[in-house]
Amino acid sequence: NVQVTVTEGKVSIWAEQQSESEATELIPGQFGYLDLSAGTITVDDFEVHNYLSWMNGRFKFYQAPLEQISRQLHHLYGVSFVYAADSLKTRALTTDFQRASLDNALEVIALTLNISYRIEGEEVVWLAGE
Repeated sequence: NVQVTVTEGKVSIWAEQQSESEATELIPGQFGYLDLSAGTITVDDFEVHNYLSWMNGRFKFYQAPLEQISRQLHHLYGVSFVYAADSLKTRALTTDFQRASLDNALEVIALTLNISYRIEGEEVVWLAGE
């Protein structure tokens, strides 16, 4: 897979089955994720440092919705996320912590947002606080 975060300039990305004229253009402040096996491109618009902080061994989020955080965790750890309630997707998180295991990241997020989770194989289910 290909992940691109744009801090300045422009970047075009496209899947193998697309032509260059069908490319998705990313501008500063955008993150693009190209899933090579599916040939799909996902673009997120939010604080770039939310994506770049992992390179320095940290997770740093500023008012990031849980749905976007979960997408980033999916890209890094290869797990899928589901939500017991749609309202959980928009819960905003501001935090800065040392990157460690998936379990550590899930625990910090759950404690900060006062929610819970369970792991079912390769899937994480976000649950309302218990």
